[in-house]
Parts: sequence; C-alpha cells; structure tokens
Amino acid sequence: MKVHRFVERIFEPRPKPVDENVSYENAALQTRDLGSIPHDYWSPFGFMGGYTHCPGGVGHGRSIYRDTPVYEPDGKPRVDVTSEHVKAQAYSVPLFAGLGAVGGGGLAYGIGLLVSHFTGLPSQLTAGIAAGVGAAAGGIGLAGYAAGDRVRLEWREFDIREKELVGYYESVSPHYEQRCHTTTDSEGKSKTECESVQNGWNHSFSPDVRYWSVGSYVGPQVVHFQENSGQWTPDARPEDGDKPR
Repeated sequence: MKVHRFVERIFEPRPKPVDENVSYENAALQTRDLGSIPHDYWSPFGFMGGYTHCPGGVGHGRSIYRDTPVYEPDGKPRVDVTSEHVKAQAYSVPLFAGLGAVGGGGLAYGIGLLVSHFTGLPSQLTAGIAAGVGAAAGGIGLAGYAAGDRVRLEWREFDIREKELVGYYESVSPHYEQRCHTTTDSEGKSKTECESVQNGWNHSFSPDVRYWSVGSYVGPQVVHFQENSGQWTPDARPEDGDKPR
C-alpha cells in the first residue's frame, strides 16, 4: 500500500507554482560600517586565540559592514513601499532523486569499505554492493520527499534589526607549505618529490555582531508543505551568522 502511494506521488501532476507580483512596506536599510577587527595574519607562534570583547571594534583592521535600519526623525524605523516578482515551485523529483542517489551511494560506499575491513571480504565487492543499495535508497527517499512537496505564498511578520559589533573571535591553525626537491639518478633521469611541511600558524578573525529588534513589517514568504509532517515550512532567508543580543 505504501509503495503504491509512493509511485502515485512520483507520477502525479506537479503542484501549481508561486508566480505573483506583490507590493508591501519593507524595512528601509543602509549599509553601515560597524567597526573593525584585526586582519588575518601568519605568525611563527601559535599563541593567543579565543574571544575578545571590544564594543565598536578595534581602531584599525578589517571593516565589518551590515545592513541596518534607516530611522525617521521621530526615531522609528522607516519602511518603504517595495514591489517584487515572487517565483517558487515545489521541489523537483528528478533533482532530489539524483541528489539522494549521490549522497546515499557515497555514504554507503564508505560503510562497504568498513564491512570489508572487519569481514575480510573483497573491498570492491562490499563497497560496490553497498553503494548501489545506498544510491537506490537515497534516490527513492529524496524523490518521495520532493513528490510530497507543496508550495504557496504567505504573509508573515519580520523583525527590523539594529546591529552592533561587540567583539571578535580568533582561531589559530597550523600553516602548511608544499616543499619539493628534484633528484637525478645515475642515468640522468630526474624525479621530483613533494611534501607538506608545517611552517608557522594562521591567525584568523571573525566578528561577533549582535542584533535586536527595533520594529517589524509584514512581507511575503514562500513556504513548503510536506504531507508527512503536516506543517508549512518557510524557505530559509539569507543569514549573516549574527546572534541575538
């Protein structure tokens, strides 16, 4: 019964896509320099690392930019009328089947190698069989997921966020260089050999930007529905990795 329903879902007509022109009041934003954090650098030493709290950043270095609200004279965030064409469609069954087959096959291939290691069976045999089974399972699984997908446009409330640079993180990792040398044998044939050698440390910096809500607006949001879960899930909006204050 479940297999029959799965096949029906694969071949049933695809749901109607979203294709609408919409207008709404969107938050007016401006790109602002929040401050600076140190530039990445190389050092022969691997000390330091961790977190540094410094509101507004350091006096020099790499500038950190974020989109922040534009305010009206009364201190409220400004909203402007925005028009856009929203297009979205349900997930593609062939595409998801292909992605599932690739992912499932790769994972299962590794499992097959482990089976070979512990059983002594030929690795080509166990890895090949496992990869085939995994590819089929992964392809069927994601194809079924896509076949059950529906899409629609909703209107939802979104925060207008002010942002502040409050510090930065420093990570330290080994720096490797490739060094090669060429040798010539007695017959005049040359051979080049290369190896990776650690030479110092890379110091990398990332910002700690915090946000808080200063208002809100109602805008369009594409959402997907899965009949298995019975829930409408919104498409992910671009995020910059910032955290709430």
